[in-house]
Amino acid sequence: ARVRCKTIVVDRAAAKMAATWRAYTQRQHFVNLKRATIKVQGALRTRRAVKRYRRRLQEAKARGMFEFQLGKLRERLGSEENARSDLEAKNQELQSEVERAKEVREALDAQSQQLHELAEQLREANERISKQEEAHAREKREHEQSLVKLRMERDAAKKAAVG
Repeated sequence: ARVRCKTIVVDRAAAKMAATWRAYTQRQHFVNLKRATIKVQGALRTRRAVKRYRRRLQEAKARGMFEFQLGKLRERLGSEENARSDLEAKNQELQSEVERAKEVREALDAQSQQLHELAEQLREANERISKQEEAHAREKREHEQSLVKLRMERDAAKKAAVG
C-alpha cells in the first residue's frame, strides 16, 4: 500500500505537473494569440484611423477650398455690388444731367424762338426804314430837281430882266 501510495503520489504529482505544463503552454499559446490579435486589431484600427484622417483631411481641404472660393466669390460679389451702386449713382447723375440739358434746350429753344421773332421784327423794321430812306431819297431828288428848276427859272428871269 505504501508503494501504491507512493505511486499514487508520484502519479498525482506527475499529473499535476503535466496539467500545469499543459496549462502553461496553453496559456502561453493563448497569450501569444491574444498579443497577435491585439497587434492585428491595432494595425487595423491604425489603418482605419489613417484612412479616416486622410478622408477628413481631404474634406477639410475641400471645405477650405470651398470656403476660400466662397470668400473670393463674396469679395467679387461685393465689388460687383459696389460697381453696380456706382453705376446706378452715375446713371442717376446722367439722368439729372439729361433733365438739366432738356431744360436748357427748352430754354434755348424759347430764346431761339424769341430771337427769330426779334429778327423778323428787325427785318420788318429794316424794310420800313429802307422804304422810308427810299422815299426820303426820292423826295430829296425831287426837291433838288425842283431847286434846279427854280434856279434855272431864276437865272432865266435874271437874263430876261437884264437883257
